[in-house]
Amino acid sequence: MTRYFLLLLSLFLSHTMHAQLTFNNFQAYADYAIKNNPDIRRAAINELIERQNYYSSIGAVLPVVRASFNLTDNLIRPTTIVPGTFIGRPDTSLAFQFGRKYLMQPGFDASWNVMNAAGVEQVLIAKKNMEIAKLSASLNEEQLKTILASSYYNYLLTKANLLFVEKNLSVSDSLKKIAATRFRNGLVDELEVNRTKTQHLRNALNLSQSQTLADKALNELKVLVNLPTTEKLVITESIAVPQSLEADLAVLNDQSKRTQAKVAAMRVEVAKMNRTKEGLKYLPDVNLFGNYNWQSQSDKFSDQKWFKASAIGLKIETVIFGGGQKAFAVKRADLNYQSAKIDLDNTLHNISKDNESLRLDYQKSVADISMVAELLQLSERNYTLANYKYSNQILPFDQLLNVYTELLNAQQQYLEKISGYYAVKNKIQAIVNQ
Repeated sequence: MTRYFLLLLSLFLSHTMHAQLTFNNFQAYADYAIKNNPDIRRAAINELIERQNYYSSIGAVLPVVRASFNLTDNLIRPTTIVPGTFIGRPDTSLAFQFGRKYLMQPGFDASWNVMNAAGVEQVLIAKKNMEIAKLSASLNEEQLKTILASSYYNYLLTKANLLFVEKNLSVSDSLKKIAATRFRNGLVDELEVNRTKTQHLRNALNLSQSQTLADKALNELKVLVNLPTTEKLVITESIAVPQSLEADLAVLNDQSKRTQAKVAAMRVEVAKMNRTKEGLKYLPDVNLFGNYNWQSQSDKFSDQKWFKASAIGLKIETVIFGGGQKAFAVKRADLNYQSAKIDLDNTLHNISKDNESLRLDYQKSVADISMVAELLQLSERNYTLANYKYSNQILPFDQLLNVYTELLNAQQQYLEKISGYYAVKNKIQAIVNQ
């Protein structure tokens, strides 16, 4: 039985140790990253906080009703000195102790600031801040997706480059063996043998460097999804020429539709509303109040006689001079409003530049993709032909190296253009889905 339990435990631990995250495409990776990103979770909490602030601002303009209960045991009743004038003895004063030993006073009171225009304006401001928090959360997702797309396709680039380098290493190994055979047969000199060995060593070094870059790129992906670097992450997608070169560029025609612009515009509205709120504070405070209570005073706790009391009233007050604080607050709010308008104009300007840059990058990448794909295909074909001629002693090694260099350049251009296309397309898609 014990052996059976240990076997099950071993299988469980083995399964746990080999657990891994696997993603088939960028969208699956991005969804997981957004779900587990601390900044996104924090933005969601901020949205909830602004919602509570909105509810709190509503409560601030509603009537306040209080219940109270006062129980006092006058161990020594306070003494009051009364002038003797009241009893015809002006040269003397008398000491009296008023009240009873026990005092009980339960009751209710209510008040309502019926003229609270600044409070009503604060409700509108809180509601707008709630909308800003929601848009800010959306903006955080958009910005995160841009970072994710860049890192994701950088990893695909390093992974594809690694495949090319492995293939090149295999080819250079074959060339090294061919040169060694020819050298033994006296067909080539030692220089050509050494050059093939040198090229093979360069490819081996390039493979090591490419593997390191791929590992670093993969670790960056793990960090972005809050996965420990010791855990396993598998991306099954491979970089390739896209089957459809389409993207919705209409969203780039109007910068005001971008989330950054919406947030900046709302902040202008909030700043303007704050300026209005500070101005409304010049209005007098008008409060309705009322109370109803019972009171009992006695020398014995068990002998209570109750007396009722109630009142309603209206209280109006305003500050005649308060050190200029209201005027300073209005001026400060106006300056904040002016600053918010400048920020909005600057945001729209930057978005316009960003939109145009995205449009040009996308159009350029689409135009280049077909060319780099054809260039790579021709370069691979040329190297195959050159390798065949070299193997049959028709082409010298120098010319083979030239063709090989052209192939390496074509490989790099292909990878850069394809990964660049996907990165810019996903950035545009993030804007479309905002």
